Amino acid sequence: MRKVILLMILVFFAFSCSKAKKTTSDKVKKTEKKTEKKFENKETKTEKIVHDKDKLKIDKNKVVAPKEGTVVSISDDRKKIVDFAKSFEDKKIPKSNKWNKYASGFIKMVYLKFAVNLTDVDKKKDDNGKWLTTTQMIYNYIEKNGEILKGNNPKPGDIVFFDNTYDADKDEVFNDKLTSIGLVIDTDKEGTIYFLYNTSKGVKLKMINFKHPEQKNIKNKNITKTINSQMRWLTKKEKKNGSSDKFPTLSSQLVNSFGSILSKHKLSDLAYNITLPEAERENIAKFAKTFEDKNMPESKKWNKYASGFVKMVFLNKRVDLTDVENKKDDSGKWLSTTEMIYNYVNTNGKLYKENPKVGDIVFFDNTFDKDKDKEFNDKLTSIGVVVEIDNEGTIYFLYKTSKGVKLRMMNLKHPEQEEIKNKNITKTINSKMRWLNKKEKEDENNKKYELASQLLNSFGSIYK
Repeated sequence: MRKVILLMILVFFAFSCSKAKKTTSDKVKKTEKKTEKKFENKETKTEKIVHDKDKLKIDKNKVVAPKEGTVVSISDDRKKIVDFAKSFEDKKIPKSNKWNKYASGFIKMVYLKFAVNLTDVDKKKDDNGKWLTTTQMIYNYIEKNGEILKGNNPKPGDIVFFDNTYDADKDEVFNDKLTSIGLVIDTDKEGTIYFLYNTSKGVKLKMINFKHPEQKNIKNKNITKTINSQMRWLTKKEKKNGSSDKFPTLSSQLVNSFGSILSKHKLSDLAYNITLPEAERENIAKFAKTFEDKNMPESKKWNKYASGFVKMVFLNKRVDLTDVENKKDDSGKWLSTTEMIYNYVNTNGKLYKENPKVGDIVFFDNTFDKDKDKEFNDKLTSIGVVVEIDNEGTIYFLYKTSKGVKLRMMNLKHPEQEEIKNKNITKTINSKMRWLNKKEKEDENNKKYELASQLLNSFGSIYK
């Protein structure tokens, strides 16, 4: 009996030890597993933090504040265009001789704010001699200097062209190209393109959505949203003869294309200068001299006379000397190119009577009888470019004649003398600028002038 009891005690003790060992082992395993999981979590978290730091570092490198004096980026140019255009929303554009009062005039005005003239094209008439519309000229300008975008992803600052917004040729057929124009200012997540469009009631916000080209509005719950603006209103006859499928009216249906100069250029690349720095004087003279004893090239941008030559020389430095507010006088008569250049210099530079510098402009009166009244009373009849001044005070200027660009002289110290003699050398110091007829020479009641020094009106400078 004693042996049985002792055996039972030994078995129980062995079982208890085995269970305790298993429990300890499970606890150890559980603790190890927990520790391992904790370590894994820590490791993952550490990796994530490192990744986020790298991401932050990359993003930070992408956004770099521009230094003072750096060239403005194209995206900044787009913002300038859009911000200026938006300032006219729900307002009428100011009146000016530089632009019309229609949709195309608004676009031209916006870009002119940044000295970019979108109608600065070589041809302003079509092959039949008909004047192009402002919209057509802007299209041609962008086609030459930027790009016409046939895709549906314009950017802010780009231009949208429309066809058939009205019956331009009045033939009652939808065949009218480039009839209107707007300025893109934004695109939302739903693909709706917002553009500003000048109407008779002022500049209005309009929409285009190519995802739903046949829909004017979309409804979401109780909200109705315009996604395609109406751009044409059908006449009674059009409504009677066909549906909107035959006669489209929505913006999405009438788009011709989008146009952009900002995808290829900065505004400064195409902008005109108002004045020039002093350092450009020699460059103006140097360029003018390349045409001495030659005929200047023909172009629709300038005439073939003396004033056209001066305009061409300064256009080489992107200065349009005929870019003036008023191109007609008080009586409604068109000003001559010389008169417009004089007004430009008077507004943007300075006029003076003596001591010109190289690169300045010289204005003359009475080089011909402009009003044909046989009187010497004709102001601002011709013009030249100063290219040199010698030690004796003789001013040399280039002047366009019927035989090409010629070098002429003027000496204000000896205004009555055409020539001076020094030993055996005869030197011209004042060129003839007008040839008197017999009657003028015989008329002693009025003093007649023909030398450059006698016909001088003034000198003009646009250098600062």
